[in-house]
Amino acid sequence: AAEPAHFLRVALYRPGDVDVRRAARLLLEAGASPLVRNEMGEETMVAVAKMLEKNTGLTHLDVSTNMPGEDGLKAFAGAIAANTTLRVLKLDCSQMKDADAPQFVEALKANSTLKEFTAFQNEVRDRELRKAVKHVVRP
Repeated sequence: AAEPAHFLRVALYRPGDVDVRRAARLLLEAGASPLVRNEMGEETMVAVAKMLEKNTGLTHLDVSTNMPGEDGLKAFAGAIAANTTLRVLKLDCSQMKDADAPQFVEALKANSTLKEFTAFQNEVRDRELRKAVKHVVRP
């Protein structure tokens, strides 16, 4: 599928050198952005998730194939629960495990505006998370 015209590709190649405020500003101005395969580590992923908590413009975010670590995944679960503008969030290939599932189940239940959430190719077999993800797609 083609990306919407308002997508912005932001190249973040070295997570230690990322200016997170600049990246967050670019994301918010664009309204949507993929940050796929940027080797973003835990610290950067936490910062992006924290930005989502206060987000009022970003509607689509793909942070698949990064390395969020335990703290990054916890921060994204918190961001899902708090965010009211994000419509699509993709966390595919993000090292998510069954232990991470309960916080995402609660976050997805709390969020009424997210329409698409994907977490494919992770190590999650948790049935409750699978049920919660199925119910995310809303009209």
